[in-house]
Order: sequence, then C-alpha cells, then structure tokens
Amino acid sequence: MNKNNINITFFCGGSGCASFIKYLENFKDVNINLIINGYDYGKSSGKIRRIFPNMLGPSDFRKNISLLMNDSNILKEIIDYRIQNLNEYKDLTSISNLKTNNSYISKLIFNLPFNKFIEFADYIKIFNLHITKLKNKEDLENFFKDFSIGNILFTGFFLKNNSFNKALKEFSLFCEIPHNVLNITDGRSLYLYSLNSKGKISNEEEIIENANLEKILDIFLFENNISNSEINKIESLDDQEKITYLNKHHISPNINLEATKVLQNSDLVIFGPGTQHSSLFPSYLTKNLNEILLQLKCKKVFITNIYFDNDLLFENALTLIKKFYFYINDKKNIANNNNLIDFIFLNKFDEDDINLIDYEKYFPSEVYQDKKIKMLDFEGEKGKHLPQLAFEEIGKYTKLNHQFLNNKKNYFLVSIIVPCLNEEKTISTVIQNLMSLDFRNLGLDKEIIIVDGGSNDKSINICKKFKNIKIYSLKNKKRGEVLNYGISKSKGDIIVTFPSDNEYLAQDIFKIINQLYLKDTFVVYGSRMIKNYKHTTHLKKIYKNNYLLYWISKIGGLLISLLILVFYNKYISDPFTSLKAFRSETIKDIKNNCKGVDYDIYQIIQLTKKRVYINEIEVNYFARSYKEGKKTNIIEGLKSLLVIFRSLFFNSKMN
Repeated sequence: MNKNNINITFFCGGSGCASFIKYLENFKDVNINLIINGYDYGKSSGKIRRIFPNMLGPSDFRKNISLLMNDSNILKEIIDYRIQNLNEYKDLTSISNLKTNNSYISKLIFNLPFNKFIEFADYIKIFNLHITKLKNKEDLENFFKDFSIGNILFTGFFLKNNSFNKALKEFSLFCEIPHNVLNITDGRSLYLYSLNSKGKISNEEEIIENANLEKILDIFLFENNISNSEINKIESLDDQEKITYLNKHHISPNINLEATKVLQNSDLVIFGPGTQHSSLFPSYLTKNLNEILLQLKCKKVFITNIYFDNDLLFENALTLIKKFYFYINDKKNIANNNNLIDFIFLNKFDEDDINLIDYEKYFPSEVYQDKKIKMLDFEGEKGKHLPQLAFEEIGKYTKLNHQFLNNKKNYFLVSIIVPCLNEEKTISTVIQNLMSLDFRNLGLDKEIIIVDGGSNDKSINICKKFKNIKIYSLKNKKRGEVLNYGISKSKGDIIVTFPSDNEYLAQDIFKIINQLYLKDTFVVYGSRMIKNYKHTTHLKKIYKNNYLLYWISKIGGLLISLLILVFYNKYISDPFTSLKAFRSETIKDIKNNCKGVDYDIYQIIQLTKKRVYINEIEVNYFARSYKEGKKTNIIEGLKSLLVIFRSLFFNSKMN
C-alpha cells in the first residue's frame, strides 16, 4: 500500500460499515483499515467454536474480506456460498481431492486459477482432517446446515497456523484484498455474554436476536464458554452478587500490536454503526485501547446507528453515547469531555416525514447539549447511512484532502419522487414496484419520497403500510407544488419523478438513469412517443367515444411540441411525460411556480433557456381511462399553451 495515501480506520462489525467502505473503495489514494472483534457465535461461527474452542469466530472477518473483494472475483462467490447439507460438504471435499462432479459449486471452484485452486483444496483437506471429531452422521448433518464455505476455508488457515491473527493475515493475502482487516486483540479466544434487565445471561448469538426484547445492562468476556448449568447458577444469585461474579470473571484482552500500529498511522478513525453490544462495544473492552486513542493526533468520529437493532431496544442516542464512553474507558464512568473522540454524528430526522416512528424517543433533549454532536441528514433508505454526506461533514473539520471524497461526479443516491392525489387503487402497486428496484450494480442507493397533495381517500393510510419510504402530506396542493416540495426534500444527486397512477413501468427508471451515465447528460425524459405505435390506441382508451376530445388532445400535444420547437429550438416528442430524471443541481436550479400540467411545459422552457440538453428515451406506457382515475383534462392543455406565450412576452412574471 502507498504510505502517502490517506489512512482511514474503522471499528466495525459484520456489515454495519459496508456503505462507508464501498464508497471509499472508489478512491485510489485511500487505505482502508477495518478493526473487528472475533467474539461471534452465530450460525457457522458458533458451530466452529464448539469444535475448536481455542478459535475466535471468523464470520465477521470473512464478511468484510468478501466486501473488499472485486464483485467479479470467482473466489468471492465461493467464500460467500453457504452449503446446505452434508452432501454438499462431501461435494466440496471431493473437489479438494481433485475429483469433479456436476454440482454448481464444483464448476465454480474448478474455474479458479490453478495455483489458487491447489491452495484452496489444501485448506479444505486440513479442515476435513480435523472435523472427524464429529463421527455421528446426525451431528455432521446438523453441522453442515447453512454453513459458509468461507468459514470452512478460514478454519483451515487457523488449523495450519495455530494462530488466529496469522490465519487472518494469510487468509486476507489468499483473497488478495487491497486493504487491511485486523483483529482488535492478540487472538486469545474469549466468549461474549450479556446481562439483561431481567437478570438473564445471553451469549453473543442471543444478544443479536434479543428474542425476549429486554434491555441489555452490561457485557462481559469470559475465558470459556459457559455451560447451561453454570448460567442457571449465576442467574440464581441476587442482582449485586450476579454483577460481582460477572465482573470478577470478565477478562480484558491484550491489543493486537498490528492494530496499534494501524491506529497510530491513521489520518482518521471512525467508530462505525452496527450491532453495538456484540460487534462494537466488546472491541472497546480491549486493554489499553483508550490510552492509545488518547495519544492519536488524528480526528476521531463516532457514528451512531440511525434506527434500532434488536440489541438496542430501550436505548436512545444519549444512552448509546454514554455506553460508548463507559466501555472504551474500561468500564469506568468518565465524563464525556475527554479527548477519546472529536465528533459524534447523529442522524437528523425530518420531522415533516409522517412515516417516522418514535424518533423523539431516540433523541432526548439532553443529547443536544453535547458540543461534539453534529446532526446530519444522512439517511438514504430507512436505517441506511449515506457515507458521502458523512464524509462531506468530516471534511469541514479535518485537514484531509477532501476534494476526492466530495467528488460530485460519482453518483451515490437516487431520489424517486412520487406525487400522489387520490390514488388508493394504484399507490400500493407503485410503491412495491419501486421498492423492488435495486441500483447497487450502479453503485447507487435509493430513497422513495411520496408527496401527497391532499388526498381524501385511503392513499395516505396505504402508504404508511410501507416502512422504508418517506411520506409528506400537504393540503390542497397541485402537481407542480407537490413536485417542487419533493425536490426540496430530496438528498439524491439523481432525482427521478415517477407518477402514482401505475401507467408507467418502474423498471424503465433504469433506462433513463443509464442515459445520465452513458451520455453524460443532465436531463432525461421518458418518452411515450418514440417508437410507440400504440399512441392512437392509448388516446382512444382515455377518451372512449368522445372524438372531439380525442382529436383536441392529439392535435394539442403535437401543437405544443411544434411551438416549443419554433420558439425555443428544441423538439420534445412527449412534453407531458411523468417519468423524468435529472441531475440534482440542474433541477434545483430551476424556479417553477406553475401548479398544473403547465409545470412540465415551463420546465422545458427553463431548461432550454439555460441551454440544458434534454435527452429522450422511449419508455413503456399503459394508459387508463377517466373512469379508471385519469385526471389530466383539456383545460390543463390550454394552460400549457398559454405558458408558452406568457414566457415569451412576460418572462419576469413567471417566476
């Protein structure tokens, strides 16, 4: 790695920091260091640790190593693959003996480069030699249900090296990741337990699930896995005896010297979001970690979760911050004004969003008294951070070169704005279709913004059934006003407008967004006219036997397109389309106070005056009749004609 690069170090768990990591991978001059604990006792890790009790849990390390691998890497797909039964495991071991079979995983593994394949086969053999401790077929069947191949491979590395940290280093080299994944401790195998408000003891897996929905009071690291009989014995003690016993047997592990060096060379340290009581707080219990952090000259940022995981029930932003200080100060209640961290980033909820749930409970008024706290509106989809906005804020307070971090050429979020008015028949289908869209292959997150203009049907109640969207309810607002409001609330650098009437295909959003990438344009309209030979059929469906309205609509649309061409030198085949995409800075730079369908026409006029090229691409369209809920009428068409002439002669009055 280049020593002149910026070194950014994360304290993280399995996937809580994934969005931050994937974002930073876009920049060649950043070294990413991920510091993790190995107390995992989940599906695969728990099974491994029961057979090999001197080994830490590999799952979170494997997940992050996979995250840092190229998506096209065959090895990434292999280590992420979960075998489902003993037969699949036998297929895997036959591969390690150079015997092929017709299974999917066999074909995948035999596509590895030869040297990598031989090394892979050797470590599978090592694992298989040691797993003979499980002689009972029923035990083997249960062991290999939903079991990660990556964890099998990692265990092979551990069994060969007899050192968890050395195994992690060699496994990282084997996977050829460009960054560092480090264990916070010296590799000593310890087991994580918690005490909840009912006096019950839980292991790491139970902490995450928190099936009893109880508040977690404290966490502890034990030398050995505790038997059920011992747990029952501890739980039978009174509250004070219980805490005394647990603290007496708690062990603070020694820090990994490589992790120390990484921290000392860091330009920025981030305490990331995630499952706090299992993935993050236990890491902070490492001996002398607080002393090392106090000596660092770089900035240190604590980023909280946006919403609650199961292990955070009965917590709020204030209690999480207090617990952070408690654990990182070796379970001592030291005042928050020490120099362990410089900033705390909390998500600033939009109080206008009527789909918020108990956000007041997450932010008691006392939390705002801490001067280190920065309130950021950095949520994309519910519970997901937008790392670009976090780093933009970090750039304000550090000396790092954030020109590359704030590179606006890299799109990161699509804001889909859906205007709605009395669409109870279609809004549910539209939301479901939009939620199913996955832009991750484009490196994009999404936010869905429903803006209701004053529905008096069940539209709002239907929208509230969906928890991962933002909903704004306005009173007596028309199309243009609703769209302007949605645009003002959007955080995306790509803004898409999409109707709530189910006349357009949600999948076509990919088409129009791709045009922003491929043609490096600023505005894309989804046209129903290009290559659309059913236009006449659609109009007949809308107007039925009213031939007068049919011809007025058909000729009126052509007339508006021709007038725009004559007066503004731009031909738009479908000026009234409801499916559009914009670069954020382009659409937010336009002032448009038109309220009806004329909003669309004035938008075109403003864009052409600013010399912004409008690209059109064909999209699918499924017209509905007035009986089915169609709202556009001839009067709106006349207003659109009027706005063309008004903008020619009375432009100053249009804004």
